[in-house]
Amino acid sequence: SSFVQSAVRVGKIDVVERMVRTMKHQGLNPSTKFWQTTMKMLSSRKHFSACLSLHTVFARQMLSDKTVYSCLINAALEVGDPERAMAMLHRYGSVALDTEDYILFFRTYVALNDVDSAEATFTKLGPSATTLMLNLLLLTCVNARQPERGLNCLQKAHAVERPEAKIVDVVSYNTIIKGFAQAGLPQRCAECANDMVAKGIEPDDITFCTLLDACIVDDRASNAAAAIVDLLARRSNSMDATSSPFIKSLIKGLVRADCVGKALELYDKMKNGGGERPDIVTYSMLIKTLIDRHDLDRALQLFEDMKEVGHQADDVIITHLLEGCRHAGNLDLGKELFGQLLARGVKPSEYTLASMLKLHGRCGAHREAHDLLAGWQKAHNAKPTVIHYTCLMSGCMRTKSYDMAWEAYELMCASGIKPDGMALSTLLPGMVAAQKWDCAIKIARVATADGKTLVPAEMLNNALSQFQAAGGQQRLADEMRGLMAAAGVSILSRGSAGRRATAPRSA
Repeated sequence: SSFVQSAVRVGKIDVVERMVRTMKHQGLNPSTKFWQTTMKMLSSRKHFSACLSLHTVFARQMLSDKTVYSCLINAALEVGDPERAMAMLHRYGSVALDTEDYILFFRTYVALNDVDSAEATFTKLGPSATTLMLNLLLLTCVNARQPERGLNCLQKAHAVERPEAKIVDVVSYNTIIKGFAQAGLPQRCAECANDMVAKGIEPDDITFCTLLDACIVDDRASNAAAAIVDLLARRSNSMDATSSPFIKSLIKGLVRADCVGKALELYDKMKNGGGERPDIVTYSMLIKTLIDRHDLDRALQLFEDMKEVGHQADDVIITHLLEGCRHAGNLDLGKELFGQLLARGVKPSEYTLASMLKLHGRCGAHREAHDLLAGWQKAHNAKPTVIHYTCLMSGCMRTKSYDMAWEAYELMCASGIKPDGMALSTLLPGMVAAQKWDCAIKIARVATADGKTLVPAEMLNNALSQFQAAGGQQRLADEMRGLMAAAGVSILSRGSAGRRATAPRSA
């Protein structure tokens, strides 16, 4: 046995099989301990076919042992031979088994779609059955296209489970809901979901994704949302139902499915029903969705509703609203919202700063944006990044405020921030367009400083052609040629595919 186990350890499975066949040929009968150790070693190394090969050789001589046959049944299932696993269950079940050992029965029944055996075994175990066993039984029903039978099994599990040892969980309901969805029965999906909530089990994202998918007609998500809302309305006996966690989670699911109108409809029912309002996460999701749709007024209404029920806007929500102000070009409102955030002692994030800079740039308030950025580290103990300086420069470039853009670049360099390719690509075309040649060549030097270019080659080519076209800039044009040559950038000219840049000849 030591030789066999050594061969397993070094992965010589062909040697293992030959040695076992030799043992059989010589009339040896390995002990149960040998089989236990060998099967466990092979299984742990995923040599499932080898397990079954050894069983084929010694099937009649192997004693019924829980460890040995659990390895064999698992091996049969792993190699896709559930019929062989089924044939070995009677040997496995002939020994004393603990409750958790019955998992292999249910795994086998799932693979074979054997609903009768799965239900009989679950009934036999009664309240000692586990959640995993139930869920495998329900999966067997669903795979066999018997969701109603699965629901009956779920209700039986509710009947036998003890308060201190629950059997049914959210996966159980999700499995049945999926079965009804596959059968094209959205009404049963919604009824099952309502029963789930009534039993005190909270739906999760999978629940709502399945509900939405169940009601999709012609791949239109709005139809899915409408069907779900209608189903819920028919099942609800009072407005109190709209304050449940189920509805709050459904709002989130509808938003994710891009069914914003239905999500807002449910929100209004919650609000007008006088029950519990959504949590701050739900408000944040609704507000962001409205901002993405450029509906700032409705987003602000939700913002006020949120404050009325005692939720304090965090940095994330304010940042969403600042984006809405940018779309609307409303600088004053954005500054007011930002002031409210600071007045409550909330530290703004880097995303808030970026939104504020974009808002100022959109409205042409470049000097204010410059001052905001310059004083940010002192005011909020957070150092701006190259992204923030790029935002400022981009806003200046959009309104052709080239001097302010250059000031932003100089501020970035003075602050010890190294410009990246995006920052340089943002600034270079503007300096060339403004004919700020000295600024343009400085950017080109930085962009090619490491022997490679941080900006597109065509951008450097365009700058070079403008240098050449401008009067009195031959010196800068020659320097640009040299920079491009050092960075390995090809010079493109009209009527040619381009040539490798070479350093300019000295006079």
